[in-house]
Amino acid sequence: MPVKATEVIDKLKEMVGSFNHEEYFCYGDLQMTVTGVLVCWKARLDAIKAAQEKNCNLIICHEDLFYPYVISDPHRERYLSWKVNRQRVDALAKGEVTVFRAHASLDRLCIYGTFARLWGLDCPVKVEHFSHVFDMQPTTVEELAERGKATFGVGEVRVCGDPKRVVSKAGLPWGGLGLALNIKYVHQMVDMGADVLLCGECDEYVMHAAYDLDIPIIETSHVVSETPGLRVFTEMFAAACPGIPVHFHEQLRPWQVR
Repeated sequence: MPVKATEVIDKLKEMVGSFNHEEYFCYGDLQMTVTGVLVCWKARLDAIKAAQEKNCNLIICHEDLFYPYVISDPHRERYLSWKVNRQRVDALAKGEVTVFRAHASLDRLCIYGTFARLWGLDCPVKVEHFSHVFDMQPTTVEELAERGKATFGVGEVRVCGDPKRVVSKAGLPWGGLGLALNIKYVHQMVDMGADVLLCGECDEYVMHAAYDLDIPIIETSHVVSETPGLRVFTEMFAAACPGIPVHFHEQLRPWQVR
């Protein structure tokens, strides 16, 4: 039986309960018949190409489709002339692909929890909104960094602070929570007793704050911290949508260390 894009997203809403203001159809025909769903971290050109190759005409991406990241701007269409946005629109139009962004709902559903479990952390001892602090066996920052590299399959992580420091209370600013625009959460975790921060993406601005606060940071990267949870979501969504092919498109860090 043909299923429309809006009906597929209704299935997602049943799973997560509700959407917030930054979760919406970013592009395309909401009433089209869905041939397949591609789940990805960001709807870059590689993801759009993969969707076409897998006969998926609906992309569910976690991060925003267009630049800049200014959800509150009522005139975001002015940025569609930027080359990076224009390229995506051209590729989506050519492939007749529709895009829905699922952000905070997937963070709540499985992304954050998966990131924590992969670090071996289960029940937080302190919780305030997005700020969670976990007890863990005392270990050095260096040992945690090695564990992170092995767990997430990356050759390197960025470490700020003394690698020999012994720590036992971890704050988890996953995804982009370690960025300067979210620095209030970093300070909140420190105030809650965290003595190390296991991050997704962390910019240098926050690292300078961590230097003054004398708290170590281990940064995996935004995409690395959220990819495992998106894999889990893909499996969950495939089970919730029998008869509709659901595929996961993996995206790696776009940079290298030389």
